[in-house]
Amino acid sequence: MSLVSRNSSLLGLRPLREVRRKVSVFPSIYIPMRRLRKPETVAQETTHLLIEGFPRSGNTWTEAVIRNCATEELRLAHHSHAAAHVKYAVSRGIPVIVLYREPDAAVRSYLTLMNNRLDARDGFLDYLTFYRETLPFQGKGVLFFSFDDTTKRTADMINALKDTFGLPLSGDSLNTEEGRTAIFERMDQKAKHLNRAGGKSDSRPGTEDAEKIRQQELARTAVTADAVQSLRAQAQELFLTMESSLVKRG
Repeated sequence: MSLVSRNSSLLGLRPLREVRRKVSVFPSIYIPMRRLRKPETVAQETTHLLIEGFPRSGNTWTEAVIRNCATEELRLAHHSHAAAHVKYAVSRGIPVIVLYREPDAAVRSYLTLMNNRLDARDGFLDYLTFYRETLPFQGKGVLFFSFDDTTKRTADMINALKDTFGLPLSGDSLNTEEGRTAIFERMDQKAKHLNRAGGKSDSRPGTEDAEKIRQQELARTAVTADAVQSLRAQAQELFLTMESSLVKRG
């Protein structure tokens, strides 16, 4: 695809992104729409935990970890990437975890996943919208975990969920090779269920190929473009605010 045609394609998608972004903060509008498309992912009265975050912030990994560490069946809601879902769950007393990641890394990874059919401007705007709307709920039935919390301090995250929400979880399997293998297998099973190419989860390490590396380079260029520097700086400032203000664990 030429640069001109690619830019035209991105401009064509922008109005849809703007509508989605506006709707994504209003539970009364967003939740019914989500139920029509993916009802199995939406929180309901019997949901034990909602997992949300900007895309590529450890959502799939965290879902697989929690399912693998559950000592009893847990009903999870997840993957809408919309602040409205967090607000909806809080209003009904459903425990929530929000995952967050350094914005450059999150937006680059998201652009790569979308084969750069998403504009970096929209990536940063989505990031800002999601966390500006969800951060005020910290400590109000919502726990925030960074990308490093969930990927590098996984046992601490599981213990926090167990202690705070009383969820039936055990992190014993996280210390074994078999346990971590089982988590990756869960991720791959989900990818197969969603008919992802190759039957491997996009969130699993080691899935890079030549095309993905090319998309990563395009994404790296996109997030450093002059046109998005103001939004990029705002996202970085918001991330640093989260890092400094959120309760530290571990």
